[in-house]
Amino acid sequence: PTPLNFQGETAPKNSRYTCRCERAVCPQEPKAGIWYFRSDALGPDALLRPRQPGDALSLPGRDGTKTVKKWLIDAKVPRRFREQLPVLADGDGPAALAGFGPEERRLARPGEDSWAITFFQTKTEKDDELC
Repeated sequence: PTPLNFQGETAPKNSRYTCRCERAVCPQEPKAGIWYFRSDALGPDALLRPRQPGDALSLPGRDGTKTVKKWLIDAKVPRRFREQLPVLADGDGPAALAGFGPEERRLARPGEDSWAITFFQTKTEKDDELC
């Protein structure tokens, strides 16, 4: 687990993802790849970590709540890669799953003060081996 740096980048050890956080006003039309969380939706204990048994999310535009395990299985993510996708979580549980999206109840509404969080993949030599 790696604590989330709200004022810059967070680079979890042994992970291919980086998270950037910045204070922003949620736009009317959110940008692809950027999640806008309500400013009070993430606790100071927010961190990036591997999934844990029982982690569950309700993703925007999708029906119902499912466990992270079920989201990954339904998306046909190979078992060997499932532990590599970080979960953004705090004391209230999972807030987002990299590559899938944020927890619906934590999203900012257009015009609200928010945290803009972007996950992006950084290419490594090992990535070439996986393709």
